[in-house]
Amino acid sequence: MVPPPDLARVIGTSGSAVVSISATADGRSYLGEAPPAPAAGDIHIRWSQYAYLGAYSPSESSHKVVGGNGSGFIFSPAGLILTCAHVIESARFVRVKLPDRREFEATVVGSDLRSDIAVLRIHGDDLPVATIGDSSRVRAGNWVVAIGAPYGFQNSASFGIVSAVRRTITAGSAPIPLIQSDVAVNPGSSGGPLLNANGEVIGVSTHIFTLTGGFQGLSFAIPINPAMHIAQQLVTSSHVKRGHLGVGVQDVDQDLAEAFGLPAVAGALIDQVEPGSPAAQAGVKAGDVIVQIGDARVADAMALAMAVSDLRPGSNSRLQLVRNGVLQAVAVVIGAPPSLAVPASRVQSDAVGGIGPELQVRRLAASEAYASGINGGVLVEQARGAARRAGILPGDVILAVNGIAVTTAAQLHSAMAATDTKAALLVLRGDVRTYIPVDTSQHGDLPQHEFHQSGFFESAI
Repeated sequence: MVPPPDLARVIGTSGSAVVSISATADGRSYLGEAPPAPAAGDIHIRWSQYAYLGAYSPSESSHKVVGGNGSGFIFSPAGLILTCAHVIESARFVRVKLPDRREFEATVVGSDLRSDIAVLRIHGDDLPVATIGDSSRVRAGNWVVAIGAPYGFQNSASFGIVSAVRRTITAGSAPIPLIQSDVAVNPGSSGGPLLNANGEVIGVSTHIFTLTGGFQGLSFAIPINPAMHIAQQLVTSSHVKRGHLGVGVQDVDQDLAEAFGLPAVAGALIDQVEPGSPAAQAGVKAGDVIVQIGDARVADAMALAMAVSDLRPGSNSRLQLVRNGVLQAVAVVIGAPPSLAVPASRVQSDAVGGIGPELQVRRLAASEAYASGINGGVLVEQARGAARRAGILPGDVILAVNGIAVTTAAQLHSAMAATDTKAALLVLRGDVRTYIPVDTSQHGDLPQHEFHQSGFFESAI
């Protein structure tokens, strides 16, 4: 077994450059004291199990403060600080404190909510600077140390290993695969560095998985390579330029590959195309599987998202995609991403229909479909048998079967009857769309399909 590194040396290498951050709307500061407990819903984000590690707000009965408490680190002698965007979101006043007890007013150089990266600037002499590492060399099993200010305890260090790389946990975010570790971090650690065994920064702490609001053994960090790339753009122009295709995508698994007649379990399956988007103008459709963009092969949804993000808005590219089992080439002009969208509300129901013993569905009223931004679909009232085992639930809205749009129970029945043993159902649940493969030849209890798949991006590219 490889012995752990000299932790005192690791922490000493970059620890002096880690700062505590207080960001408020009215100038009040929580530096040096325990921050107020987060109000219900303040730190929880999409699907509620993933929590930002900062963004505190006091209770409704106390003085209203908009902003957060978190961490960051100095990465330039010019006083540039890297932190998380959610820590300083909506704040008018930002103050940082160094381990040597110096405090500075900071200005926001730039902030990018999609990647959750922000850059601050302070002016001071002899500022300590963190050593930046190379996140492309990070592997599962590597020793790592996190430094931050959990619950206001400044410059607290914790130790563990990298659990996995290339994790995707939020929809609507920039396509950055996160580093997962078992390092103990808690609210207040956002923006703090994740260090390797040499004391180099290889990540920026951003999220935890939690059912309680506190650490439960699953923490996530933004890899330092893309973080620094975004930071440099923020320093240069105060904003990030990234490409946008206008699609929702998901990984292809074995069942979906069979359902769509793909020769291999690879590619990015399109489950949504934004109206008027570059993809829509190029003729891309839901149910297409993109296998190449430009000269780069597309192994999964993450690979496509990263490739699109790296392209400049206005540039020309070419997509290789499989549609109805046929490989096609499509020319596309890359666009710029729109501002972050507000999630659509849950679809409600009206009207009646049924698909044998498996599915009881209801047609959506036109007003309901319009309110949810969709053109049709049928609402699932009951799901049994193979559909239920595959993960179809009451309240889901089925939009298409194997790329064929459905708006009535009869259309759903016809589309499913046209399949052999596998049917890929495009399902809307809440504000998330994904294909769920249903094996109509199944018998007995089988594992439920994972709805929130790794590699899924909702209108992210």
